Amino acid sequence: MKNKQAADEIEEVLYKEWVPISIFVTVSISLLLVLLVSVVITTAYSTTNDSALTYSLCGVLIVFFTLIGWNYRGIEITITKEEIRVNYGLFNKKKISIDDLLSCEATEATFKKYLGFGVRIGTDSSLGFTTGFGNAIKLTTKDSRPFVFSTKNQQKIIERLIKLNENLIIENQK
Repeated sequence: MKNKQAADEIEEVLYKEWVPISIFVTVSISLLLVLLVSVVITTAYSTTNDSALTYSLCGVLIVFFTLIGWNYRGIEITITKEEIRVNYGLFNKKKISIDDLLSCEATEATFKKYLGFGVRIGTDSSLGFTTGFGNAIKLTTKDSRPFVFSTKNQQKIIERLIKLNENLIIENQK
């Protein structure tokens, strides 16, 4: 933890935000885990010989869904003078150089566009890191597909990016 704070101080973090997963997903995963634990408890009181298989299967599923829920519990957005970083769990990390940004747009992450939330490819071919349906930022770069991520503070992010890249085109201001 101290190393991470030291690294942040060295690279001068200009903006940092944590966007938690929607309450709907949190409740859904919690209910699923309660259901699996209930199956294990119910099986413990039954007299069938298949209980070892049920315990094993439920145990694997409990661990799997717990890890998925923990890993995708939110998005971390960090803006420095050189780049914007968006991390969604351990494996989904996106770094974009401020100089590579062409345009920035306040947008909405919708079911119609992403058919759900999480790490998605949108119907417009954008890569989306979304924690739910609602406010998001769409970044367009020189070399890759558009990138969309959920945020609670669209205006703050746009303002920071404009200060860092005066050539940035702002589209569809709300």
